[in-house]
Amino acid sequence: MKKHGLLIKRLKKPDPKVDRQYPGYDAIAMMYNHVILSTELCDNYTRLWSKAGGIEEDDLSNEQKERIVMITRDTFIHSMSSCEYCAKQIVVIKNHPDFKKIIDALNVDKNIYLLDIMGKSKSLGLTSEKEYNNWDCFREIRNAIVHNNAVVRKDKEYDINGFILKTIKDKQIHSKWDIFPYLVSIIADQYSNWVDNLYNH
Repeated sequence: MKKHGLLIKRLKKPDPKVDRQYPGYDAIAMMYNHVILSTELCDNYTRLWSKAGGIEEDDLSNEQKERIVMITRDTFIHSMSSCEYCAKQIVVIKNHPDFKKIIDALNVDKNIYLLDIMGKSKSLGLTSEKEYNNWDCFREIRNAIVHNNAVVRKDKEYDINGFILKTIKDKQIHSKWDIFPYLVSIIADQYSNWVDNLYNH
């Protein structure tokens, strides 16, 4: 799919500001692997569909779109998991005193989540209010998908870099069928920016 192609290019692009071997940037490599897998699956589906005749994006049936959604949704979930896992690692290894409470909690196996780290990062100017709100939105989407069959707990409107996502309490998340590649691209950008800022803090 076109959006996956652009995302692969984004994840391959080297970033001169940060040593790619620096702990924490492993999340980008993990995301890249998931994107490659979902791209291969989407490509296989489109080849099968094309055998029945030429097919364009606008010609996809609802069933076909749903298959793409399921594949790319898994990439979104894995991307969030990769960022959370690696963010915990980099915070502990960097061992900055501003993160002492979080580090102490991690060292005794207390539950610390990505949003906890991003909340502290926001207070230190390492991530913006807008980025933090996006992380909060991504968390809500992920939790709804993983724990509640994509049914959300509350009515809310999220502004994700200009894209408006409205959720309705006790209803499944409904949006554009190609939303998840878009969200993964934002996750990649925001996580990269955060590592850059933490590395230079």
